[in-house]
Amino acid sequence: MQIKQFMKTIEGLSDNTRKAYEQSLWLLNGDIQGDEPTEKEMQKFLNSYSPSSLYRHKAALKAYWEWRHPKEEPWPFNSRTFRAPREIALRYVKSDVVMKMVEKATKPEDRMFCLTLFYLGCRIHEIRLVDNESITDAGVVVKTKGGNVK
Repeated sequence: MQIKQFMKTIEGLSDNTRKAYEQSLWLLNGDIQGDEPTEKEMQKFLNSYSPSSLYRHKAALKAYWEWRHPKEEPWPFNSRTFRAPREIALRYVKSDVVMKMVEKATKPEDRMFCLTLFYLGCRIHEIRLVDNESITDAGVVVKTKGGNVK
């Protein structure tokens, strides 16, 4: 596999994404017989993972496949090729619990932090990226995990 050459083509992605892609490709490389993976080898590799890590590996393999086969051979799998993801029960913190946390906070900035996380629905990492330019008359611009803005 031409992993090193491929990694040079995805330099615009985040460091974490690049590391994850590289790790996935080296893992696949250890499972294949020839120089490049076949469809069967990729499917066997992806099916060996649980739904929680399947999508990460699939994203890496798809990006590599599309780099190796630009437009001539489309990605050979569809969304039904791999097992359905498990159901995840979402858990929410109820507002009365948040208000108890705010009441227990001794510093005003801690109270503000708790309320901001709750009202914006942010992850801690996302709220850490908020700066003066992020706060506008229309609201707060938050950059999410995938680089999107909410």
